[in-house]
Amino acid sequence: MMDMETEIRLLVSLGAHPAIRSSKLAKVLNMKGREVRGLLEQLEKLGLAKHDLAEKWALTVRGEQSLEQMYGFIDAGVSVAKPDGQCEGASTPTPVPPDPVEDRVTRELLLALGPADRALVCAGPGMGKTHLACARISRLVAAGVEAHRILVISFSRAAVQVMRERSADDHTLDGVELRTLDSLGAMLHRERPTSGDYRASIERAVETRQRWGPGVRGVWSHVIVDESQDIIGARARLVCALLEEIASGERPAGFTILYDPAQAIYDFTRDDEDSSDLVECLRERELITSEQEHTLTVVHRSSRPELLELMARARPEVLDASDEARVRLGRLLDGATDRLEWDMNPSGELWLFRSRAEVADAIYRIHHAGVRCPIQLKMGGAGHELDPNIARILNACASWPHVSRGEWSESAGRVGVRGDRADTLFDALVGVARSGKELVDVRLVARSLARSGRPAPVFESPQEPNALTLGVVHAAKGTEADSVRYFRIRGRSIDAPEEARVAHVAISRARETLSIHDRLSRATRANHKGSREREWFRVGPKKTLRMLICGPVDVDEHENLGIYLDEDDGIQGRLAGFGGAPEPVEARFDGRRYVLSTAEGACVGALSELVCSDLEHHFGDSFSSHGGLGGLHWIGVRAVFKSPDLSASGPLRSPFHRTRVWLTPVVAGLAAPYRLDPETQPQQ
Repeated sequence: MMDMETEIRLLVSLGAHPAIRSSKLAKVLNMKGREVRGLLEQLEKLGLAKHDLAEKWALTVRGEQSLEQMYGFIDAGVSVAKPDGQCEGASTPTPVPPDPVEDRVTRELLLALGPADRALVCAGPGMGKTHLACARISRLVAAGVEAHRILVISFSRAAVQVMRERSADDHTLDGVELRTLDSLGAMLHRERPTSGDYRASIERAVETRQRWGPGVRGVWSHVIVDESQDIIGARARLVCALLEEIASGERPAGFTILYDPAQAIYDFTRDDEDSSDLVECLRERELITSEQEHTLTVVHRSSRPELLELMARARPEVLDASDEARVRLGRLLDGATDRLEWDMNPSGELWLFRSRAEVADAIYRIHHAGVRCPIQLKMGGAGHELDPNIARILNACASWPHVSRGEWSESAGRVGVRGDRADTLFDALVGVARSGKELVDVRLVARSLARSGRPAPVFESPQEPNALTLGVVHAAKGTEADSVRYFRIRGRSIDAPEEARVAHVAISRARETLSIHDRLSRATRANHKGSREREWFRVGPKKTLRMLICGPVDVDEHENLGIYLDEDDGIQGRLAGFGGAPEPVEARFDGRRYVLSTAEGACVGALSELVCSDLEHHFGDSFSSHGGLGGLHWIGVRAVFKSPDLSASGPLRSPFHRTRVWLTPVVAGLAAPYRLDPETQPQQ
């Protein structure tokens, strides 16, 4: 019979490594005693081990059962298959019921690793990758690692924002350096990307490794990479180069890599000769060993049996990636697809679509069906919206250029902004203006936020829990909701491996209820001649040509907003009084730009020059007979900051001439152009 320490080592080894191999056991059985003691304490928390007052340790009943089961595997010489979700193995994994005890032991083992240790973690949607990353940071900081010496890298800014939201209550990420791959590349070779060409910036960073490589050694104690299944090609080479550099030197750093091959939905990035993903790159360069690979198997997002069964049945088919598996997945989704009933209250729901055009068209259909509720968008490329409460509060303050915390709070109360949100914004503005804890310099705030193309997340419009969220699947990773509706393109999910993974991401967002529907409309991209800035689509049986309007760049930030003395002074009041539910607006061409007007004829803004330019190319010689755009909806408001150093095109109205911040509308839809013909009505 083994001694207690050996039993515990064996138990932890097998719990952390579903695939039993003698090489893994040999390493664990030679662990140092102090490390074993730490594992004993972890197992005690999990209910697998216990000790008495004399510090004598023993297994609990559950621990003995687990150990006996593992003895049986070893005695029989069985090699246990990897659970569902592991990235290696048979072509069609057989779903295995997840073992909660095994999952908890694996998680605790990962959290017990030091800053110089390495780990590659494979986990499906809802299995706690983001929670693990935040918990890993907390443990490292508690162990003495300074927060600013921890670097978190993610594929997209949206994924970084999800981590911020998940850790907002306990401030886990305070002081931690968070970067997207694009900002990482620009930071390493110290060059700003030109014309938004981040790909070139990343390739440049790879080429200049000899220059920046020695400088990053010792900068970070640990690096965490999230959503690494989407890090491909030049991006993968850049991250591998960074990890190689930080692992060398006098103070080598470790890393934690989180990934899920069933959620790799950016196959369009595989456009260079070397399309290897990050995990492949790590293995090829031997930066990770098999002993450092771990798998989480328990879904924590939902406890509903029907949801768990659907995800468990879909996941093996997605990982299989064969034509036969995609056919089976399509049949599985077909069986779960039902008809959308418009007699409902969708507040708080998440609706997911395949394209931005389908999202824009859904806004019109929702309004046409008589559904009235606030709508917020979640889709890449829609831009970042500054919280309109910043403009409301600042423009209600009488003092200038310095605003005190007391006056800020009083102004917030007058315009109806709740106290906690007002305090959060003031603290963030203090950080931007650097004017002291109780005072904000409005001029410094305007300069700073006007220069920032991407504001800090704290300044962005907060997600409203009771609003209907419309988004594309590619922007939904990490997002979850109690009720989710997925509008799929029937048959498309079996066309390519990426489409199967897109469907898998969509159906795994729900916590309580999931509804699958056929798409609301068919919008096909049109490579319209002369189109320079906008995306054009053909919609419906008549293949009507429509322009996609969905981002801040589509709305003019100066004209027809009531900020100049010669404009309607009621526009800012209308924007501030937006009721929440979408309102139809028409964009009428006045000979210079497209003025946005409500059904009552009230002006609320104008479309940007970019829209005008593209439409001019669209109409050509007949542009003079163009009337406007129909099919748009006003769905919200946002704040705009302009630097005090920039000259205005006319005399600004008070208080905008001081604060340089005002409101603009958020407009979205598939806009249908129409001509100045008395018999022709705007197309809806």
